[in-house]
Amino acid sequence: GQLGTVCLPYNIPSGQVYGATFYTLAGKMDNKVVFDEVTGELAAGVPYLFQASAEEISCFPGTTIVSDPINTGAMQGTFVNMTLTELTDIYYFAGRALWSCVDLTSLSVPANRAYVNMAAVTTITGAASVGVRRITLGVNGQNTATGVDQVQGDEVQSTKVLINGQMFIYRNG
Repeated sequence: GQLGTVCLPYNIPSGQVYGATFYTLAGKMDNKVVFDEVTGELAAGVPYLFQASAEEISCFPGTTIVSDPINTGAMQGTFVNMTLTELTDIYYFAGRALWSCVDLTSLSVPANRAYVNMAAVTTITGAASVGVRRITLGVNGQNTATGVDQVQGDEVQSTKVLINGQMFIYRNG
């Protein structure tokens, strides 16, 4: 499915979003970006990565509203159109690709979206947990996603070549 980011000024209560799975940025492991699946409420002002599972995503807003994004980590969200000019280590998810912005002179981040400052992503140590889902992404439109693999025990059950832009997604439960 399509990958993208979202940062909304209101919360989405648990069970009130349909057509996508949402993730928070957890850190990086072995030069791969790690995201935790969100199984409960989507908090107001927090930037999320989503993977669409349907043509249309629908949600029902809650009553919590914030005036500014809650940007406390490496994933930064915005409620307004924003232009970035310092693009070293800045990445943006769009379509089926993870885009590195280093070759651009500026990046226009649309309202209610997010980007990742890779230099600020914390490192996670330890083995991959049971239930990890790995999605291979393209970088800058190349090497489009090739599939999803599950982790059994401490080993990734796949012989696919690791490419730049690969991402681990931890599934809760």
